[in-house]
Amino acid sequence: MASINKRGNKWQVRICRKNSPTICKTFTLLKDAQTWAKTVELRLERGEALGRDTVQLSVLLERYRATIATSKKGFKQEEPRLRAWLTHPYSQREAASLKPEDIASYRDQRLAEGKSTSTVRIELSLLSSVYKYAKHEWGFSTLSNPVTEIRRPSPSKGRDRRLEAGELEALLKATEGSFMSIVILLAIETAMRAGELAVLRWENVNLERRIAVLPDTKNGDKRVVPLSTKAIEILRSLDRTSPTVFQIQDSYVISDAFRRVTRKAGIKGLRFHDIRHEAVSRLFEKRLNLMEVASISGHRSLQMLQRYTHLRAEELALRLG
Repeated sequence: MASINKRGNKWQVRICRKNSPTICKTFTLLKDAQTWAKTVELRLERGEALGRDTVQLSVLLERYRATIATSKKGFKQEEPRLRAWLTHPYSQREAASLKPEDIASYRDQRLAEGKSTSTVRIELSLLSSVYKYAKHEWGFSTLSNPVTEIRRPSPSKGRDRRLEAGELEALLKATEGSFMSIVILLAIETAMRAGELAVLRWENVNLERRIAVLPDTKNGDKRVVPLSTKAIEILRSLDRTSPTVFQIQDSYVISDAFRRVTRKAGIKGLRFHDIRHEAVSRLFEKRLNLMEVASISGHRSLQMLQRYTHLRAEELALRLG
C-alpha cells in the first residue's frame, strides 16, 4: 500500500510490501505522486520487475542500518556516519540518480573541510556497502554503484607515535588514584586494545597460569594473552568487586578519559591506541619474533604489525655492539 507524505515543499511516496524492497520517490506536484503510486502498484500486482530508479537513497541507508549495521561490532563507530549520510542532501535523491561526479564532489568537499583521508575513505566505503547490499541482496539488481567509479583518497600513513621520555610518568601522575593509571599500565604490559580492556572479565583471568583469555576480539577470534610479572602484580592489586576488571561500560570511557588525562598532563598528539603501539614495540625490543608478537597482540596481518612497530634507534645500536 502506498503512503504519500509532504516533505517540505515536495511529496514523497513510499510503497511497502511484504518480502519486497521499499520503493520511494519524491515529486513536486501531489497529482504526479498519486499517478506514479498507482502505476507502480499496478506493475507490482502484475509481478513486473521495476526499474532501478524507484528507491530513494535514504530508504537504502535506513535498511542498511536496521539489517546490517546493528549486528556489526563497529556499530557505535558506524552509526554517526550513517546519520551524517541520512542528513546529507544526497539521501533525498533517488539512489540511481547519484553519479560518480556527485560522489567525487562529495569527496573533494570533505577534504576541503579538513577531514582526513582516512575519514573520507571510511565514509565512501560505507556508502559503497549500502549500494552493494541493495544490488546483490535487496533486489535492486540493475542499481549501479557510483562509488566504485571514482578515485578514493590515498590511505594516510600509519601512526608511529610512541611514548617520549617522561610522558609515562606524566600520565601516571595525572591519573593518580583513578582507574586510568591501572588501565594505562596494563595496556603497556599486555598490548590490549581499549575495547578488550573494557570487557576483560575476572573469570577469563588466570593468575596461576599467567594468562588472560579474550573470547571475542576485534577480529572475531579468541585470543590468549600471556601476562608478564608486572601485569600479574597489577591484577593482584585490584579488588574483584564486579564481574569485569574495570567497572566501565565500553572503550569510549577509556578513550574519553585518556583525552582528559593528556590535557591535564600537557601531552600533545597522544591517543590511547598509541599505548598499544608502544606495547607492541616494547615486545619487539624484548627480542620476540613476528609470530610471537602477533600471538600476543592479535594482529592478523604481519604487514600491519610491521607498520605498528618502530624500534628505537638506541636499542638497535646496543644490539649492534
